[in-house]
Amino acid sequence: MPIGVSYFGNRILRHVAADMDDLAARGFTGVLHTMSENDLTYYRDTLGRIVEISHAAGLFVQVGPWGLGRTFGGEAESLFVAHHPHVGQVLDSGRPIAAGCLNSEAYREFVRSWATAAVETGADRIFWDEPHWAHPAHFDEPLERWGCHCPRCVQRWCDETGDDDMPTELTADVRVFRERCLVEFLGELTAYVASLGGRSTVCLLPHTSGSLGVADWSAVARLPGVATLATDPYWQAFKEPVGPFVTEFSERVAQQAVAAGIDPQIWIQGFRLGPEDADDIYAAVAAARAAGVHDLWTWGYEACGHMSYLGTRAPEQVWEILCDALTGPAPAVTPTPAAGDSPVLCAEIRASRGFPLTEPSAGGATDLGSLVTERVRPELADLDLRPTQELVRLMASEEAVVAAAVRRAAPEIASAIDAIVAWLTERPDGRIVYVGAGTAGRMGVLDAAECGPTFNAADKFIALMAGGPQAITKPKEGAEDDPAAGAAELLALGVGPADAVVGISASGRTPYVLGALDAAREAGALTIGLSCHPGSLVSGAADHAIEVVVGAEVIAGSTRLKAGAAQKLVLNTISTVVMIRLGRTFGNLMVDVRAGSEKLVDRARRIVVTAAGVTPAVASAALEAADGEVKTAIVSLLAGVDATAARARLDQSGGIVRRALSAP
Repeated sequence: MPIGVSYFGNRILRHVAADMDDLAARGFTGVLHTMSENDLTYYRDTLGRIVEISHAAGLFVQVGPWGLGRTFGGEAESLFVAHHPHVGQVLDSGRPIAAGCLNSEAYREFVRSWATAAVETGADRIFWDEPHWAHPAHFDEPLERWGCHCPRCVQRWCDETGDDDMPTELTADVRVFRERCLVEFLGELTAYVASLGGRSTVCLLPHTSGSLGVADWSAVARLPGVATLATDPYWQAFKEPVGPFVTEFSERVAQQAVAAGIDPQIWIQGFRLGPEDADDIYAAVAAARAAGVHDLWTWGYEACGHMSYLGTRAPEQVWEILCDALTGPAPAVTPTPAAGDSPVLCAEIRASRGFPLTEPSAGGATDLGSLVTERVRPELADLDLRPTQELVRLMASEEAVVAAAVRRAAPEIASAIDAIVAWLTERPDGRIVYVGAGTAGRMGVLDAAECGPTFNAADKFIALMAGGPQAITKPKEGAEDDPAAGAAELLALGVGPADAVVGISASGRTPYVLGALDAAREAGALTIGLSCHPGSLVSGAADHAIEVVVGAEVIAGSTRLKAGAAQKLVLNTISTVVMIRLGRTFGNLMVDVRAGSEKLVDRARRIVVTAAGVTPAVASAALEAADGEVKTAIVSLLAGVDATAARARLDQSGGIVRRALSAP
């Protein structure tokens, strides 16, 4: 259960190390470090060390732009805007202010430079905290004031509307314009972070209206590179009742995150409170969890007792309450969809909270319309009208979602891999059997086929495809609907207690796969279910569940797109890591490769050259003496023994080169 806290105000590394160890000992799994403009200028390398220290303590790390440009959350002021007033916003009253204009390219470039530094710290997530247009209170202005009405924004308004000027009133059209500019600004940043290999969390203010609110959270949730959608319903800060306020925005963030195939996150207030607020703290945590959000964070470390502005009363006591509420056992809750929720949305929320999607029908099917993989995305209703280049960019940004989804599933994938390795270590004759239909089946066939030449493991990986081998190139519709065929074809392979069976289904409800998994379990095999839908039937039918939720496809229901890419990446990962763990590599060299073609003969020679540090001629001679066995040639050269002795060492060491080299 992810539990995190913000940490700021300290740049002395030995104190940071002690505090990170304290967090880990208390049961926290994550920390957010702030990176202000001052940090960017004076503590850039130090922040990298702080992230390293946090990782060493076992913590997941987010880095946020604290007060950057006065367009993100935090108390830090903006030196950049002060030094470059031309990038600043202008209030509707005509007053220039020291807050970056989101339509200023110079300001966007500055924020990108911050993002570059943030990614270079090695943080796991870049945390875009409370992105907003100018907050009037930051500049001693009444709340009805708003920005931006600078020449850039006015010109953009006129270009887009054909008007001669931009209204000075916050009309409905102006609100839409400002929100579109904000989402575009965020989209550019999250895509930029993704291009650097990073992923983003976007934490929206708990507003959907007014000068600071974002009405369409779904537009933010679907931005390229966004892995987590968060919000911070700080009930006392916003003068709201704790239960309804936290519930409303927890449900909103959960709904939008699940619909977009990303993770929801809620921040619990930990500042400007006192021991008398203990009931509110527990109620906020319970409300978030009841809404299906289990990734909970609090602002901030030790209840912000070190910062007088945030004014926590008896911070030591409040901190203990926060720690207990967040890291203690979570009470059981029963999800109750809000009145007016659509059937699809209710199903997704039930699934996100770990409850069955629907009651299975007699055939084991579920309502297809309720599946994440089948959802129709209304924002793409004009897809066929868009320019080709835009479509290409859209496809590329969609694929960026895949790697993030696989990273989120890393614990489940690793658990399944470890189980397979342990299973096959005790049962050396065991096999890995992939079972799927359609695109999922083809991904299994592809990975199994590639494992033969890569790892000399053709006998280890077998793939079953609904409809038989001919369905690989010529789809056989309806074959996936036969659970009996899945069971019969699996048993025809002689699957038994030595084998591991991986059932692959984007929807998580393919009858052919479910039938095969049931038969595999009956036969005593280890079972893994790989799907792209939360709480799927395939997950429930397997010993180990892997759910890579990539969200709805560009073409509704076309799971050959993101779902197919995710399945391929997971299967590549399973087969590769299993083979690494079973000794089929030496470092990153394919030492079990068999030289069955001219290309592979050359590759085998180059592998021996690299591993043993010898010339090509010496490598060729060693391979000839070893009958083409790369492992044997390497051990022979590095251990200084002949091929027969090298082969014996490998036999005694389970075929693992490093063990053979250390054998007496």
